[in-house]
Amino acid sequence: MDPKKATGKPYTLWVMYAKLYERNEDLDSARRIFRKATQQPFRSLDDLASVWCEFAEMEIRNFNYHNALEILREVRYLSCLFRDLHTTHLCIVGNNCSPYNQSSPRRGCAKETLQVHEALGVPC
Repeated sequence: MDPKKATGKPYTLWVMYAKLYERNEDLDSARRIFRKATQQPFRSLDDLASVWCEFAEMEIRNFNYHNALEILREVRYLSCLFRDLHTTHLCIVGNNCSPYNQSSPRRGCAKETLQVHEALGVPC
């Protein structure tokens, strides 16, 4: 799927797919889907932040508080790391931009997302 050509909110496809597994009590598969979703290109950083937040909320709904906290810590760490690199780039669809893509010349092409930091309740 090409996010540039999609209309609406394409990230919701990933979220709904993961929730399908969650409803069928297959949390391991739901986690794999969320992990894969976090590595995909999105039109905006808010879409990526929404996926991370839905991932953490799934863990909370299933009383896996430690996992939820680890997810939020990971996002906080990534966003602080990217901010500390003093990068002004935004993730733009089509530039192979993923926080997990170590070979990408634009590895640090994200900036902190307020939505995730509000979920944690602490600034970088």
